[in-house]
Amino acid sequence: MEIAAEWGHSYAAIVKEDGYPVGITSKKPIVVKNKIIENSGHGLLHVETYGHDFLVTHLNPSNAKTRHIEARFILDYIKSENLDNFLLLGDMNAHSPMYADFMDANRTGLLSKYAGKESKNLIEGRFDYSTISSFLSYPLVDVCRIFVPVSLIDKVVDAFIYNEGEPDYLSDHYPIGVDLLLEK
Repeated sequence: MEIAAEWGHSYAAIVKEDGYPVGITSKKPIVVKNKIIENSGHGLLHVETYGHDFLVTHLNPSNAKTRHIEARFILDYIKSENLDNFLLLGDMNAHSPMYADFMDANRTGLLSKYAGKESKNLIEGRFDYSTISSFLSYPLVDVCRIFVPVSLIDKVVDAFIYNEGEPDYLSDHYPIGVDLLLEK
């Protein structure tokens, strides 16, 4: 709650107290709709604030196939809840196909960070783009690692990552924010 207060947010919710909890902060009240621990990495938190549903997650960091299963679970949840006015965000621990050229150009160095071609974070020795691709094909639009339905994209005014200085590498381990045009 301390970091929420630093941002001027009076409200916060987290999916669980132990391990790697995911959460969200807001200047307006948060209604927790669901907290799911199974089949969603470190959890899936479904809340409503500002009249929008927010799904916050942290997918499996060590196995690409498990991440893909978790992504399918989240998309099935979105469908089962008939969500259309939502934002999906969190630590996806996955590569976007939009970065495929960068990944291929830096393949040797990146593979050494993965501990070689046998890493479970690779699919048959290749970088895995299936997790993010499944979100994009829903279809969702990637706005600064926040996934929104096509119908909501016109309401996105700005999206940003809270970090200081120049990051040393691509990372999703920074808090993210989004400004939306809200109706009164």
